[in-house]
Amino acid sequence: MTGTSAPASLAGTSITRAPRDEPETILSGMHRDGVAFIDGLATPERMARLLAQLAEHFPETLGIGAEPDDHIAVGDQRFAFPLPVSAPFDVEDLLFDPALTGVLNTILGDTWVFESIGVVIARPHAVDLRVHRDGNWLFGGTGIDKILPPVALTVAFPLMDFDAAIGRTAFIPRSQREFEILKDPDLFISADQPAGSCCLWDFRMVHRAEQNTTDRVRAMIYATVCRPFFIDYENFRKGNSKVVASRALLERMDKKNRKRLVRAELID
Repeated sequence: MTGTSAPASLAGTSITRAPRDEPETILSGMHRDGVAFIDGLATPERMARLLAQLAEHFPETLGIGAEPDDHIAVGDQRFAFPLPVSAPFDVEDLLFDPALTGVLNTILGDTWVFESIGVVIARPHAVDLRVHRDGNWLFGGTGIDKILPPVALTVAFPLMDFDAAIGRTAFIPRSQREFEILKDPDLFISADQPAGSCCLWDFRMVHRAEQNTTDRVRAMIYATVCRPFFIDYENFRKGNSKVVASRALLERMDKKNRKRLVRAELID
């Protein structure tokens, strides 16, 4: 993938999207392009309730106040912070949705775990995020990474409709197989992502969040899911929480789902 325009192999490419009952379509898109949408994973009303809860319990994130203490700057006017998986944010219906977990089991094996769970905020008029990958190569310099299966994915749940005004996420399809960080704007594709949908992408994907041209905050819940040997050592400062969950929530989960949260810091 070089040059000033999209290669012929990407001509007409769009991000694969399919409803929750078409896992084979989603898996095909993930295997080929490294990114796919699951449409209708939750209702827009469910996401609106989560956004309202976020505004109530973390008002600084949706207003003009300071960021939470345990936050990570992810660009100008952009930051992330851990979302406690506990009341009122009992988001296990999203994290353990059967349509999603079925896809994750196929891609990562059924022993995958959560490495981080949080919220990403882009304040009004945040500019385009830098072009990046969420993680780096496992075996840098060997050339083997481009043929390896995924070891980690980002899973993103928009809390409102993401469109060209508030900003979407733009990807270079198939860049999980390319070592070079590519910045040619003609290579990036993006698509509207309605509240209630879910976007999955390979940690190796080259991507960027688009600018927020509105007066509203752009907010999404995200999770890093990974094979059990993987640790994200690049994106967090010492002392940052990655996964936080309540003991009460874990106690009512079945054993398999509880194991997915084995790395969680426990709160009452």
